[in-house]
Amino acid sequence: MGSNNFYVIDASSLINIRMHYPVTVFASFWDRLSELALENRLAAPQTVFDELGQKDDDYLINWFKERKDKLVYTEYSEKLLEYVGEILAKYPKLIDENQSKEQADPFVIAMALEYRESPQKKLVDYEICVVTDESRKTGARKTRIPEVCDHYKIPCYKMLKMAEIEGWKF
Repeated sequence: MGSNNFYVIDASSLINIRMHYPVTVFASFWDRLSELALENRLAAPQTVFDELGQKDDDYLINWFKERKDKLVYTEYSEKLLEYVGEILAKYPKLIDENQSKEQADPFVIAMALEYRESPQKKLVDYEICVVTDESRKTGARKTRIPEVCDHYKIPCYKMLKMAEIEGWKF
């Protein structure tokens, strides 16, 4: 089974999957996730790595560092920053304005938008998807990633749904 999907992942997915599916028990899940990164089908903006660094989880930080050259998008293009501005103009509650550190959510969505418009996307048939463990809660104080993805028509999945789409069996 499987897919040709390209996934942009949010910190919440990695944090939750680490908590509920530890590598000591679910090593093959983490191996499959690593394979996606090595196949250049999984990516995250630098801000996700930065958010993980705020957590006290050496495994996640090291997992990211070991795959950083394949996984982490460090150079923000002008187009990506334009998308971030557009997203925040439409959805200011996507971030906590009282937080001084840069927040990953708008960058995750902007990265998906940028990849969707890339010339490579026009040459190869694959779908750009966002992976987050945030749920849709319309009317909540904070706007959530799935709501913004719905607006931009970006498929948005939880981590286990992504595993199902990829045809992973454990």
